[in-house]
Amino acid sequence: MLHLEGFDFDLTAKNSDVPPVVLLHGSGGRETDWTDFAQHIAPRSTCFSVRGPIAWEQGFTFFRRNPDRSLNYAELATGSERLCVFLDAISKRYGFAQPPILAGYSNGAIIAAAVVCRRREFTSGAILLRPQSPDPQTPFPNLQHYPVLILAGANERRKKGDAQVLVDQFRVAQADVSYHELNAAHGWEQTGLDRSLSKEWFAERFRRLRRV
Repeated sequence: MLHLEGFDFDLTAKNSDVPPVVLLHGSGGRETDWTDFAQHIAPRSTCFSVRGPIAWEQGFTFFRRNPDRSLNYAELATGSERLCVFLDAISKRYGFAQPPILAGYSNGAIIAAAVVCRRREFTSGAILLRPQSPDPQTPFPNLQHYPVLILAGANERRKKGDAQVLVDQFRVAQADVSYHELNAAHGWEQTGLDRSLSKEWFAERFRRLRRV
């Protein structure tokens, strides 16, 4: 286990020419939750499996919610700024050819979206599984051509339409959004489509990076 800027993380170092992947788990999870997911979608990429810095339930989280589980925007702002510092630090330390791809699930997807809005230059794209908007009432900054994959579940525990709100915000900000609503609940492991769609998206993104 490594430590940098307040975060514990595991590092699997591979091809430095391929964009690395930074994995952000869900509430009550930990850094080992979906390492296999990254190995499937980006087997040649360096992988940073990050542990949320806050103890939560039986695991960890990246930001605290309110008691009713609604978003605590102050906590989310603090957490996303802290994560931006971490992303900047690993980029400087490891010298990537391209900024990393963020891959977040649930709580990790929400904070990943917040990070993209705060400092888009720290990442090359984002894969967001079972997300909701980090701030439904605030327009996103200009994210022209920024690539985002959003995978929602049709049988989600979230409010119907939460994912669509996020999709619309990204599209208004001119991001390059790929959106799929899958026949799944909140858990990403329930369908192989999460993996296959993420793998296809990552491969296409990598081809674009190689052409730049």
